Amino acid sequence: MKTCKLVLAVVFGIAFLIQTGMAAAFGPFGAPEPAPKEGSGYRVGIGYWHAKEKFELESVDLKIKQNQPYIELARSFANAEVMARIGVSDAKTLDFDSNWKPFGTIGMKMYFPLGGTFGVGPIVQGSYVFSDYSDNVFSNDAPDDTRTPIDMKMKNFWDIRAGLAFQAKIAPAAKIYAGPFAYYSRTKIEMDLPPGEYWEETGTSTASATARNKSKLGGFAGAELVLDKKFIVNVEGQYSNYFSAGASVSYLF
Repeated sequence: MKTCKLVLAVVFGIAFLIQTGMAAAFGPFGAPEPAPKEGSGYRVGIGYWHAKEKFELESVDLKIKQNQPYIELARSFANAEVMARIGVSDAKTLDFDSNWKPFGTIGMKMYFPLGGTFGVGPIVQGSYVFSDYSDNVFSNDAPDDTRTPIDMKMKNFWDIRAGLAFQAKIAPAAKIYAGPFAYYSRTKIEMDLPPGEYWEETGTSTASATARNKSKLGGFAGAELVLDKKFIVNVEGQYSNYFSAGASVSYLF
């Protein structure tokens, strides 16, 4: 009953983030099988994720790169795990380079063993950047002292993704996993001109448009190693338009 309530809480939490525009990939999926339930069943971890994704903005493709250190807390059950992750992330694309902004992720996964070696399970995660990315960019290639500065922002940067992971235990304390995933990412690009200048398209000093992830499908693969029944080391890579990867270390308590 407690497992069911927590799973439902995660599902409704992700749905709420999407509905309000407050829900961005920020970290790995991880293996579908929950961490060994030692002690209380909780684990706390630290990790780093390097994300690279292609977004469509009107007729322009944007390659957005992000560095994401984070911490996470998870609770394991017999065949399920719920997770909350918080960290900071930068954002870079073209001449745009914004510094660290806080983000959060919530997620859940379930596991169905297929014998003693193999298993499969669904994983879902939703993320949101809590502050706007911002930077000054310029409108043309004229000399610096004649270029028009534009205050550019990325607002409401969010992401939801769901995957199906296939797992194999290659040793009592080691497992590998891989599978497909689908995802949906959005951010609002807003550009403000200096006072007294206006965009021809809008007749105002502000122009905005929504950037969407260009690819909707991808694949992921990773490995987990349990050390001394207390530490879990994870490495994972994901690919859609570009390759993203990261690593984490968790402690069971």
